[in-house]
Amino acid sequence: MWRLRHRVVLAMLFAMMLGGNMIPLTHASVFVADSPAVVPTAVTAPEDPPPVDLARLKEELSALTSGWDGKLAIGITDIQTGQSISINGAERLSAASTIKIFVDMVIAQDVDAGRYPESDVEDLVRAMMGRSDNAATRELLSRAGGGNVGDGVRRVNELMVGLGAAESAMTGPPGYPESYTPDDDNYLTADDLNLMLGKLYRGEALSSSATAFVLSSMALPEDWQNQSLGAPLPSSVQFLHKPGWLDDAWNDAGIVVFDRLGEKSAYVISYLSNDVGVWQQAFDRGATVSEMVWRFFDTAYPGSSARFFPETGLAVDGGFLSYWNQFGGLLVFGYPLTSEIAEPDVATQYFERARFEWHPGLAPDHFDVLLGLLGYDVATSRDLLGTPPFQPAPPDSGCTFLASTNHNLCGGFRDYWNQFGGLAVYGFPLSEEFQERNPDDGRVYTVQYFERQRFEWHPGEWPERYDVMLGRLGAEVLPNGG
Repeated sequence: MWRLRHRVVLAMLFAMMLGGNMIPLTHASVFVADSPAVVPTAVTAPEDPPPVDLARLKEELSALTSGWDGKLAIGITDIQTGQSISINGAERLSAASTIKIFVDMVIAQDVDAGRYPESDVEDLVRAMMGRSDNAATRELLSRAGGGNVGDGVRRVNELMVGLGAAESAMTGPPGYPESYTPDDDNYLTADDLNLMLGKLYRGEALSSSATAFVLSSMALPEDWQNQSLGAPLPSSVQFLHKPGWLDDAWNDAGIVVFDRLGEKSAYVISYLSNDVGVWQQAFDRGATVSEMVWRFFDTAYPGSSARFFPETGLAVDGGFLSYWNQFGGLLVFGYPLTSEIAEPDVATQYFERARFEWHPGLAPDHFDVLLGLLGYDVATSRDLLGTPPFQPAPPDSGCTFLASTNHNLCGGFRDYWNQFGGLAVYGFPLSEEFQERNPDDGRVYTVQYFERQRFEWHPGEWPERYDVMLGRLGAEVLPNGG
């Protein structure tokens, strides 16, 4: 999810390990970070690559995309083995702004060679790679060409040809009418994109400091741009990319980096979708393609911190998964109902019976996860807080009285609260026990509301848990239910 808890990855570049061998590192000052970034300078395939069958993935992608309208090209490269597959990978399609990756590479070469200082182009690169500003791109091409846009365009083409991209070409700055080749459009192929991005990531295209420059800038796309190919990726995964779009097209290409028990693995994904009527359709299809590819690699390289739940088609990873496993799992929290959601001030994920919230530094003993106040939210939405069961109650001698909210915990509800999570998971009681009709089955049960949950007494249904079941509050508060 992109992913608030990993936004620190703007200083993110990492020690890449393949086949158990740590890749040498170099430190480079990279404009998007406030401190030096660490990047891989060279990557070699392991001596004994894992048996990953990309042919099966190609079959699955072909079946998925069969019948899609418009022009489509997909490329996938496994960095660990060097294997690649593609669908229509050699077809030249309109590049849109995805070609700006290679403008960025030329600028990185210049900064590395000292032709101009990084500070002179920092804001322009942020604009080009972040919000995809065309005017900034044209100015960068002018800088690369020594004041001549056409010379900058020629340098981009020379770079691509030098990397082996035989079918891709830049004719001019995106969004501007001038053309510096006989053609009138910028073109990319999925095969060329995968080839060039693979070489970039492996340190075969640029120096280590220039590689740091480019990979860092590929972390700059705005949040909404991350929701196509990036949408299905867990928040622990790093997605370095550059999308591009036209009225009837959505392209995206990048590198997906994920951890496998302390080792970094990666794959390249290129997605070009043109002539689809409206770009939003291509945007949404990109998420579907990416989900299939991610599931493949997640399975092919076992040891992931992520767990996929086929029951809801969603995954849980990182601290959220650790919390889910340790503090109740399926019986307490239920299945995930959403992917992680990067809200303005907190990363969240909804489950059937809980909302997980990541609060860095607040609860290290609980993986910095706090549970949302769903019991309070539901009681508020139903106007229950003013009703008699929610008013302060006197202590009951046969119960445990919690003075923080002036309510009693009694019988099986108290036993369940004590044994299966207590205050950290359920919070303080907000009400006394009372009768309420269940929204799922319409039956009337004895219930008690807590800050984070609603206890329901189902006599005879679950004796090993004091006949207590938890309300599906996560499903209740989601706009579309669960």
